[in-house]
Amino acid sequence: MAGVTTGNEAPLSRLHKVVQLAVLLLTAAVYLPVLWFGFVCDDSGQIVESHARYTWSAVPSYFGSDVWNFIVTGKTDYYRPVFLLWMMLNSKLFGLNTALLHAAALGLHLGVTLLLYFLALRLTRSPVISGAAALLFGIHPVHIEAVAWLSGVTESLFAALALGAILCQFRGRRAGALLLFALAIFAKETAVVLPILLAACDWLFPANSEASGRHAEALRISQRIGPDPGGGKPARRARRVRGRASGRSGIGGGPAAFAGFGGADFAAVSYALTLRE
Repeated sequence: MAGVTTGNEAPLSRLHKVVQLAVLLLTAAVYLPVLWFGFVCDDSGQIVESHARYTWSAVPSYFGSDVWNFIVTGKTDYYRPVFLLWMMLNSKLFGLNTALLHAAALGLHLGVTLLLYFLALRLTRSPVISGAAALLFGIHPVHIEAVAWLSGVTESLFAALALGAILCQFRGRRAGALLLFALAIFAKETAVVLPILLAACDWLFPANSEASGRHAEALRISQRIGPDPGGGKPARRARRVRGRASGRSGIGGGPAAFAGFGGADFAAVSYALTLRE
């Protein structure tokens, strides 16, 4: 019946929540000392000296100027209006309070870490594996600049919008993915690679398509069956599912191509296919 939670679904739902909470708490604990950091490097120019720039009436000008336009004569290559919007909102909410500004940057990083968890979960279907991937991402030292340096928050802004766009693409919400891409390109220039990633997601994992459902079915079959030299009924069923799915998805090349291009789920399908040998 709709709306009824089965005995298996309830523990899984609790596991999702526990894993997510553990990842967020551990990541927050690692970066908690940033709350006592001050302004460094470009912060003095982009935040302190540009404080008068961050008003609601100045918002339209963000889309016609660069990050340094307020205090530097001439043009620079840093066209990031979404970053300026973030700075304006932070300025309105927190002024020049470094603890609160760093708390906002840390909160954004935690949001990105959670989005990474959802993406990993979409690919692996495993809360534990997804939690491990998200935790590694969350506490990795490579992100210290994005969290501890207020002017480096462009990395987290881009990551949040890019991961959101990829998740939208997986769900078949292409309008949402396009909107988030447009915002990402206004957050940091790195987003120029995002259309390639979205096209790859659409090609490798067709969203809301019959082929996508059949790939998932083949994965479930491959997880249930072991070696079957005689080519029994489960193996034959996996071959039939793969044949219909590959015929519609446009991905060819046999088991090797599935394992090479599709990640964990296609690798599992490939394993199911080898049972016919």
